[in-house]
Amino acid sequence: EIYLLKGGSGSGKTSLMMLLMGIYQSKSGEVNFNNINVKELNLNNLRSKFSYIDQQNSIFDISLRDNLKLKNNNISDVELLSILKEFKLDFDLKALDRPINESISNFSGGQIQRINFIREIISGSEVFIFDEFTSNLDYENTNLIINYIKNKMKDKLIIISSHQKEYLEFSKYVVDFNKSKIEIKKIER
Repeated sequence: EIYLLKGGSGSGKTSLMMLLMGIYQSKSGEVNFNNINVKELNLNNLRSKFSYIDQQNSIFDISLRDNLKLKNNNISDVELLSILKEFKLDFDLKALDRPINESISNFSGGQIQRINFIREIISGSEVFIFDEFTSNLDYENTNLIINYIKNKMKDKLIIISSHQKEYLEFSKYVVDFNKSKIEIKKIER
């Protein structure tokens, strides 16, 4: 199921995402994951179920392969190269071994954002939280990611915070943050 969080800056969208992952603690009320209060769960176990991507690009001073395999060391090079190609990142085996610090200047912000997305989608997480994560991508690459989410992540829970209207087209629920309350609307198709 896909939830789209809508609301202005400062309306609480990111705070809600942080509460769900146990990064922020609620001062009142309950935040539940699978009908269990997150305060009762082991935080490391809870956080391992989530993948979070925002507009900040996180790439580390290790090889491209190691950057991609940070959350899933069991994926093969053939699988890595295939998914890289699917997102128009056409690298070879030598590029996988090259330290990022040697080639970072050769990567655009959009390429790094797609590398971050790939790292998270191969992680095996149950829940994906995307917080304005395509803000630095052009139309073509945003559509690559949208189509991947629509067609290949149907068995995952996805929470998207974005001002882009394209996400409304395939979201099942819209969580509308306004000044007085939060409304959840199911989108009938």
